[in-house]
Amino acid sequence: MASRLPQEAVVDKNRAWLHAIELLLHIEPEARLIVCLRELGQVYGSIEAQHQRTILVDFIDHLADFDRLRAGRHAVRQGQAIGAPLISLHAVPDLPKKVQERLYFVRFEELMEQPAACMSHIYAWLGLSSFDIDPARLEIGIQKATVTTT
Repeated sequence: MASRLPQEAVVDKNRAWLHAIELLLHIEPEARLIVCLRELGQVYGSIEAQHQRTILVDFIDHLADFDRLRAGRHAVRQGQAIGAPLISLHAVPDLPKKVQERLYFVRFEELMEQPAACMSHIYAWLGLSSFDIDPARLEIGIQKATVTTT
């Protein structure tokens, strides 16, 4: 049995890449984007919960002065943490077909319910070898996560 060379992929979870996908593909023509979609009501709930956990800490969107409902409403405004990615999603159908082919959409709920199956599809789309995933033992990095398969 021949041994396989390790494969490496760099993962950057910055939401801004979808807004700048054409620039990214100019810089790195082989780049691919995985876009995680989540039901908007769940997004609001997550914002509200985070706001309550960090009520004394202000973030770049300046939500500390708002109550839960206003924090959620503010975050989905144009140019804010949720509003900006929503605008980018809205623009996807206007992108050239070759650019759209570099995008893979995955539902957050599906990823949480069936992580191994979702990741298997993602690895196949990325052209990486599939391997067994134990979601309970995932290592999470702060800046950059590197996935190596053999």
